[in-house]
Amino acid sequence: MQRLGEKGEQDIKRRIKTAYIEPFNFSEYAGIFGYGAGSAYQGSLQFVENEEAWGDMPRAFEPEPGRLILEYGILGFLLILILRWSILLSFLKKFLILKNIKLKYLSLLIFLYFIPAGVMLAQLNFDTEKNLFFWFLGGFLFLFDRFEK
Repeated sequence: MQRLGEKGEQDIKRRIKTAYIEPFNFSEYAGIFGYGAGSAYQGSLQFVENEEAWGDMPRAFEPEPGRLILEYGILGFLLILILRWSILLSFLKKFLILKNIKLKYLSLLIFLYFIPAGVMLAQLNFDTEKNLFFWFLGGFLFLFDRFEK
């Protein structure tokens, strides 16, 4: 049982490292502004006339944070991180403020749905279905005030 606990602890450390530390390993290639949106897509080299411009860009990565750093650079990665955390915390704040019990629990459900995207930087940008649900449910943040009246 103790071995399972240690394994879980190592898994959490690995996930935090993958989400928040490893992306900065790609920052030496991407710089502050990155290569541009869509450049980390696997098939993007087929559409580029001048491959030398992206010649030094690493292609051996899978996690989304590495892709985000390469596409948007350090500045874009930090903006995306701040945006996701602010949306996540806004839903928690709405949960604490709302008086209507149904809206309150809806905001809690949306908050719980957003935890993987906000905390662990889940594959959101490159998984179109999750992206659709993320922004659809994110729109409820602005509708809760209108619904409560």
